[in-house]
Amino acid sequence: MDREILFLRHGKAGRPDGVDDIDRPLKDRGHVQARKIGAWLKKHDALPDAVLSSPARRALETAEDVLEAAGCDRRLIGTELRLYFEARSKLMQALAEGGGTVERLLVVGHNPWMEELVKDLASEPVPHPGGNWIMKTGALMRFAVDDFKDGLSKGRGRLLDHVLPDDLPDPEAGTGRK
Repeated sequence: MDREILFLRHGKAGRPDGVDDIDRPLKDRGHVQARKIGAWLKKHDALPDAVLSSPARRALETAEDVLEAAGCDRRLIGTELRLYFEARSKLMQALAEGGGTVERLLVVGHNPWMEELVKDLASEPVPHPGGNWIMKTGALMRFAVDDFKDGLSKGRGRLLDHVLPDDLPDPEAGTGRK
């Protein structure tokens, strides 16, 4: 039976003066992007069993907003420092370790490693939405894979969905929430 791995690039983040990169917060737009993805996951019955996030503030805020919008428990979130800055081989190892018996794993992180990983994982060329990145801020790519144990080798993932939050309706339009 196939498992699923979902890669989510953090939402649009700010660059406040005097704030270290790891502590950069999401902008309002980033929070909206994350909530849109959470609503999409719920609507498409693609809720994660576990979330593995970079410890960067913008990634954690994205994971929290997604789970809140999807109606999931924030305790699903685990953090992994290697998802912030480590070499790609260590990322693959972290994903293999974090996958365990999980059927659907959501990974929240950063470019450029996420972009490189999804291109390698895909069994077919990944459609490019235009602009500089396939994994734009807040973008989600959902793959079917047979397992996570071997670290997700090249060409093993079947792309199920590529979701751009800016193309989705705002699930909170008219609620007064930003």
